[in-house]
Amino acid sequence: MTALAPRVGEGITNRVHPCPHGARGNAAIVRTFLFLALLAPFVAAQPNEPKRVLILMQEDLNWPIFRAIDENLRATLRNGAPEGILIFGEHLDRIQFPDPQIQARVTGIRRKYANTKLDLVVGVGDVPTDLFPGVSLVYVSTSPQRQVPNSPGSFKRSAGLWIDSNARKTLEAARRFQPNARQVVVIGGSSPSERDLFDRVRSEIENDPNPLGATYLTNLAFPEISDKVASLGPETIVLFVTLGRDGVGHPYVSAEAVSKIAAVSGAPVYVLLDTHTGSGAVGGYVTRFGEVGKQAGEMALQFLAGQYPKDQIGRSDYVFDWRELHRWKIPETVLPVGSLVMNRRPNVWNTYKWYILGAILVFLVETLLIGFALVQNSRRKRAEEAAHNSEQRFRLFMDHSPAIASIKDEQGHYVYMSESYQKQLGVRPEDCHGKTDFEIYPRAIAEEFRKNDQAALAAGHSIEAIEDSIVADGKLCTWLAYKIPFQDASGQRFVGGIGIDITERKKAREALQTLAGRLIDAQEQERARISRELHDDFSQRLALLGIGLGQLWKKLSAERVAERQSVLEMLQGTKELSFDLHTLSHELHSSRLEHVGLVSALAGLCREVSAKHKIEVDFIGPESPTNLPKDVALCLFRVAQEALGNVVKHSRAQSAQVELGGNGSAVTLHVSDSGKGFDPSTQNQDAGIGMIGMSERLRLVGGQLLVKSRPNCGTDIVAEVPLATVEDEAQVKTQAVGR
Repeated sequence: MTALAPRVGEGITNRVHPCPHGARGNAAIVRTFLFLALLAPFVAAQPNEPKRVLILMQEDLNWPIFRAIDENLRATLRNGAPEGILIFGEHLDRIQFPDPQIQARVTGIRRKYANTKLDLVVGVGDVPTDLFPGVSLVYVSTSPQRQVPNSPGSFKRSAGLWIDSNARKTLEAARRFQPNARQVVVIGGSSPSERDLFDRVRSEIENDPNPLGATYLTNLAFPEISDKVASLGPETIVLFVTLGRDGVGHPYVSAEAVSKIAAVSGAPVYVLLDTHTGSGAVGGYVTRFGEVGKQAGEMALQFLAGQYPKDQIGRSDYVFDWRELHRWKIPETVLPVGSLVMNRRPNVWNTYKWYILGAILVFLVETLLIGFALVQNSRRKRAEEAAHNSEQRFRLFMDHSPAIASIKDEQGHYVYMSESYQKQLGVRPEDCHGKTDFEIYPRAIAEEFRKNDQAALAAGHSIEAIEDSIVADGKLCTWLAYKIPFQDASGQRFVGGIGIDITERKKAREALQTLAGRLIDAQEQERARISRELHDDFSQRLALLGIGLGQLWKKLSAERVAERQSVLEMLQGTKELSFDLHTLSHELHSSRLEHVGLVSALAGLCREVSAKHKIEVDFIGPESPTNLPKDVALCLFRVAQEALGNVVKHSRAQSAQVELGGNGSAVTLHVSDSGKGFDPSTQNQDAGIGMIGMSERLRLVGGQLLVKSRPNCGTDIVAEVPLATVEDEAQVKTQAVGR
């Protein structure tokens, strides 16, 4: 690969010229030298200014490739420059906005940094390489044609970091996995940078000594590509290159596109970029963009230190998704040596620990029953010996078990407790044998123990309960208790108890729930802040811009038809942008909810969804405003907003209904549609976290979420908050303000 051509430094030749002014000239030279010698310590004492680096990206950081490079590049620069560094960032949106007039904004970027002394430019992707003449350049690209900057002579030094997408290695691995494959289908995008990469991949495939029949899908619309891939069989290898823009010009995020392709494909999908793994693709010999970012950062640090690095190739490795290997029945034994496997399933204990504990519990119960059955037959010598031995084994087993165990008779008197029970709860058998819980523990704890024992005896089968007790060190401990009723040969009934310490698990769950609540609260605060910024700042600035354009239009004479039309179009665009900002601000944080209440806010939301998405949304609610606490009203509004968003995105319904009401014991929000529905028991990989978010919001206000749906039968979402919870919150807030 041809390296970037660095500019060769010009040598300096020192020559001695006779002074034209004789001795007077020599004296002036001596005085100047002495002045500079005196000034040198002060100059050296000045602190070093931080280095200034500009990262110029082809696309913004919503693209996983550029985000991975940017994050690792910045981290490497900051860690390697202890004296300080200033990092600037710009992006060009080449794929989303390819219009040359829009891309001409690079001139604005040059003006923006005209008065900034840049020490280095790092260009990533399809970006101009001659934007800042005289500034050193690290250029990260996949295109061999762009290896030499447009004006190499304008750079002090330059070095390239090239993405070597080795499609042949990926195909070799795929053919090893699919020995019966007869063809390869290659998917690529239509933007300039994607076409360069696609052409390189095509050349590698066609130059293969044993080529497969190849079909190239690069000039089609995305739905057509999906339909063709869905019809493929296991004799096909699907190679996904990139897809930032399809054949008809529609933009896509490539990592999202590969996920949708893999979801419908009838054959395994292989990729060349690590940001495409984990989204339904099997994997392949992929470029590691996090490592590319680190490499670019190390090369940049060499430039900043006055060194001149050589061109490098970005790191690539074999990376595969464990889930897809199992989906397509590809054994790990056939993977290339040194392959990285991601998303591997947890080990047996983490996956089946509750089944193992359950089996232990069953074994313990059986041991209890056998032991006590043998004790009841103690009159017979052989039975007595067997009972004695069984009891000894049982005691030995239970005494060394981490779980605690006890047995009480029907009246609640202790007849047995294991050594682990004695040690962990700090009791002695001589102090507890024949006594009840009320004689050993505080009344509240004893009542809980007795209630659970009686429930198991009444049910006639084992039950599960959560119990608290004070352990040996005086701390309150939480147990997962199993109460097992049984009876001996004489018909006397007992209840056995086995407890597993779940104190730490309970604390972790409570901490997780608290964190979830804080995250939702932080999200609402951030939404409100962004909404205020959009409304109070950007909307006002757009309004001023619109006024200025209107005045400019009036000043233009009627003869200047083209100019007046252009200004009029810009004015109309400004109005549309202002309207969109207002709508976005309202979606982020509804001021209507604060000022007119939940009923009016929900009615307005339904009207907005109807007008914007051409879906008939009816609202049914009380005629008078509903007096609800702010948190509950916000929760129900967000649930309705998320539910209607799902109707728009997924249901394909033409109508929906939102109903707010109550039944005397709870306030209920019901959102229904007549769309395609879904199976709630089936995990949808395309779905987001909307359902989880709604459930978590309702949990924080004491409510619950119910989802009813069937394929082709629509969807019903019911959010219910008990009125007791609402009244308690209102009472707490009233007391807080001193009413």
